[in-house]
Amino acid sequence: MTQTASPPARPPRSRRSQAERSTESRERLLTATIRLLRDGGYSAASVKAIAAEAGMSLGSLQHHFPTKARLMTAVVERLAEKRLDVYRAQAEVIADPLARYVGSFDSTWALVKEPEFVAVLEILLARRSDPELRAESEAAIEGNETAMKQWVSRLAADVGDPPAVAHFRRSLSNTFLYGLAMQLTVGMDPAEAEELAAFWKALILLAGRHPELLPPHLWTAPPAGAQEP
Repeated sequence: MTQTASPPARPPRSRRSQAERSTESRERLLTATIRLLRDGGYSAASVKAIAAEAGMSLGSLQHHFPTKARLMTAVVERLAEKRLDVYRAQAEVIADPLARYVGSFDSTWALVKEPEFVAVLEILLARRSDPELRAESEAAIEGNETAMKQWVSRLAADVGDPPAVAHFRRSLSNTFLYGLAMQLTVGMDPAEAEELAAFWKALILLAGRHPELLPPHLWTAPPAGAQEP
């Protein structure tokens, strides 16, 4: 009687570590939070709704994020990390200092259209009436702002822009882009938003050739007889 060969033994499945399972659970919760904030605003993102959206129990959510304020702060931190990663990646592939400086506009505009940004806008608005959220997220927001200022100042220094001028340009662009992001959330045609962003970038480039348009306290006229760059 011919014996049938036994099928090869399957290699044992490797079990995920506790750290891996914890990371996956946190990601599910963050993704669910961002989705609810984007689609329904801050009021729609209750801890019960987030747990249900993530397919987890309320107890599991509270194990990773003891309070709603801590969870919302983690969303802020996630966007901050993503922004820095995008800017660093841009710096690695763009050698020309001016192109890097101008390219930061494109990077910011791309990030503004991401779901995380809309979620963070909702969190920033909620901070006005939520003292716990305001206190919990303060350090993350301040740390992100400091990192962004330092990054833009370095880009600006490479093209000869003083820190005060770089801060003014960034503040002006952010005000426009954040407002445009809010318009998108309430139904603006994306094609129209892209057109406005492109026009705004063109204005930035034009204004860069006319420093006299800056507020007087930021612009020092070149010495008499000096040649234009």
